[in-house]
Amino acid sequence: MHAAAIFDLDRTILAPPSSERAFFRYLVSERKLPLSSLGTLLEGVWRQLPHGLVALTKGNKYTWKGWSQEALESAGRQCFDDLLRSRIYPDAVDLIAEHRAQGHRIVLLSGTLDLLLQPFAELLEVDHWIPSRLETDSRGRLTGSIVGAHPYGSGKRRALLAAQRTHGIDLQESWAYADDVSDVGVLSLVGHPVATNPSPELARIATRLGWQCIRFDLTSSKRED
Repeated sequence: MHAAAIFDLDRTILAPPSSERAFFRYLVSERKLPLSSLGTLLEGVWRQLPHGLVALTKGNKYTWKGWSQEALESAGRQCFDDLLRSRIYPDAVDLIAEHRAQGHRIVLLSGTLDLLLQPFAELLEVDHWIPSRLETDSRGRLTGSIVGAHPYGSGKRRALLAAQRTHGIDLQESWAYADDVSDVGVLSLVGHPVATNPSPELARIATRLGWQCIRFDLTSSKRED
């Protein structure tokens, strides 16, 4: 069994806005987002509405319906190089390096798109990364649906438990870093939960449970406990 350091992406490694929101804005600013994507986004709202708020907001990937996988991956890589890379917290990079030096497995666990998470996984040299994976049809076109589990909320907790079994992770000897109240399920699984740039609700929970809280910003290389 191995100790691991499990990191969320948005607001934990990456400064706001979220990777998917930044990607959408990037495509709009570069005039690379076709009008059809707005139509499929509304289609997703209609389809996901009966499944609740999480499915409607976090699980709605219909914006990308009809895109070729290759084209969207290329656009995602360009967005990472042009924009997202510069929004990574230096302290997060240092913290990952510290864990790696201690022999801990590095796990990147996020509900963001696989094509957006992969460049972070490569840059940070993580051992395992668990994203939302987009479904493609026989022509290599995206359907707007997610393949497998959506790593958000309870789905993220289930994904970590699956990774524990697959990769031999000792959760009681592991650390988890995340920012949102939806991550309480993941944070409560590990022996060393760390609320990172926590939302007000998560900060209150962390204080009540005695969890460590840290905050990063882009202008300082000093962590605040």
